[in-house]
Amino acid sequence: MANSFNTCSGIRNYENYVCKNGELRGFVWFSNDCEARVNQVNTKCEKCVKLHSALRATKSRERLKSSIKFRIKNTPSNINKAKYYIKHLQYKLRFTKSNLRRTKLNSAKLRLSISILQRQMNSTTEDEMVANIQNSAIPENFKLAMKTALSNAKRKSSKGHRYESSWLLQCMLLKIKSPKAYTHLRNNQMLPLPHPSTLQRLIQGMPCEFGFSDFVFEQFRKEYINKSPKEREGVVMFDEIKVREEVAYDKLNYNFNVFIDYGGECEEDIEMSKEDLADHALVFMFKSQLNRTVRESGTKS
Repeated sequence: MANSFNTCSGIRNYENYVCKNGELRGFVWFSNDCEARVNQVNTKCEKCVKLHSALRATKSRERLKSSIKFRIKNTPSNINKAKYYIKHLQYKLRFTKSNLRRTKLNSAKLRLSISILQRQMNSTTEDEMVANIQNSAIPENFKLAMKTALSNAKRKSSKGHRYESSWLLQCMLLKIKSPKAYTHLRNNQMLPLPHPSTLQRLIQGMPCEFGFSDFVFEQFRKEYINKSPKEREGVVMFDEIKVREEVAYDKLNYNFNVFIDYGGECEEDIEMSKEDLADHALVFMFKSQLNRTVRESGTKS
């Protein structure tokens, strides 16, 4: 049985190059000693494989020569062009040196301005800085934050900070609305916020009793005293909530907060309710008309 064979496929895509060990037939190169027959499909014989390597080397050499010619072509070829090129380089050098001197001069001026500002900041007292902040057009809450930060910056110990009552109230509202945001702002030192335990002690020290709280109404007065009549308009709402009937002991006030309490509004009913456990509470709230502010004003059980 005769062995199967195929014809050598030759070398393509090298018709623009010359090699002395082969010949170009149409657009395909073949070796001068091509065996013409191969045992595999679409492969070249051993002689054509060597010719392929030689053609690749020729292609690389031609590319290198063309790049060198391009560089030589774009280089000044005579004395006049060379002189003009040198003058152009000298002009660029002078321009660069001028920019460098100007940059160094501006840098020295900026360093001098920074040092002057630093000396002025060091010589400015805290009272002067607070007065400048107070006379600026900054919002009131931001002024309060800046004054608190300046006051705390003078403290050497982290436990010697002092806060104004209005700032503590704002911090307490922030802590109630978003504990995670409060923790993030405090841990990253973005605002001079007190420790949560400070707020907890403040809450425990507030008068918490049934009836209408004078403390809450005083805070209402401070918050709305500078607002326009339109911003003061609102509605009083009340809501009844269910509470669990159980005995709860208040360790701070040493009493039991479990019995019915009308907050001093119904004195004639106190005697009959001393032994009755409270099972619901009535909460009175104030809702502003122009914003989403809701404030609790009283509680009865």
